[in-house]
Amino acid sequence: MVDFHVTVAQAAADSSSAWKDYGVPFATAILGALLAYVPSRLLAGRATKELVARDEKARREAEVVAARRVFIKLSVLVNAILDYHNEIEGRIAQAEQAGNSEMTIAQRLSAFVGVNREPSVSFSVDELEVFIAAKRPDYVDNLVLLSRRHGAMLSMLAAFGQMKTDLHYELAKHGHTSRDSDQVSTTAARMPASLGNYFRVQMDELNLFAVSMRQTIAAFAAFAREVAQDYGPITRAYLGADATLDLAEGPAEPSRDQ
Repeated sequence: MVDFHVTVAQAAADSSSAWKDYGVPFATAILGALLAYVPSRLLAGRATKELVARDEKARREAEVVAARRVFIKLSVLVNAILDYHNEIEGRIAQAEQAGNSEMTIAQRLSAFVGVNREPSVSFSVDELEVFIAAKRPDYVDNLVLLSRRHGAMLSMLAAFGQMKTDLHYELAKHGHTSRDSDQVSTTAARMPASLGNYFRVQMDELNLFAVSMRQTIAAFAAFAREVAQDYGPITRAYLGADATLDLAEGPAEPSRDQ
């Protein structure tokens, strides 16, 4: 019985010694690792949030810059279209007021000086992506279409001016040309029936082109106003009131010198 108790006590003593030798250092190592991991994890999480916040801020700032570039280009496009529309209507009204109501639309309009030097305006992918992010792909379509219509308008105006100038000089070869106080030129000529028919066809075609051009540019002007009016509400809803400029009232409608 004595030997048995001694043996058990010795075994217990051996177990306690093993825990001291191995268990305590192991537990201490785990505890130390945990104490080191928790702050590191918290710092890493904080750094990640700060990085995400910085990225979000940078993205937002880039979108604001892109939206403002769109504003500038949109202003150029809309004002150019309205400008030429107003000039066409102004020249037609001016002829009416001067008592020249019998003149055709083509006769009331002259070549548009400087139209060949008008710059083309288009939107970059980065600029259009702002409105994709705003879930307004329809406005992207409108911006692209407005740019194309601006280009089409310039082409029509340039073509009309060239046709009108060519016809003017061609007629001048066959008669006498005079210009009145309103700067309206008239060519008087006697010519064979075949040549008269040739010029009459050219004048008819020129007038048909002028009438169509007038109607088309009027439609372009109405569309341009709609696109301009939509810019403010869309950008304000997506980027906030302080981040955007506003075209809600529509750009100014300047008129060229007649």
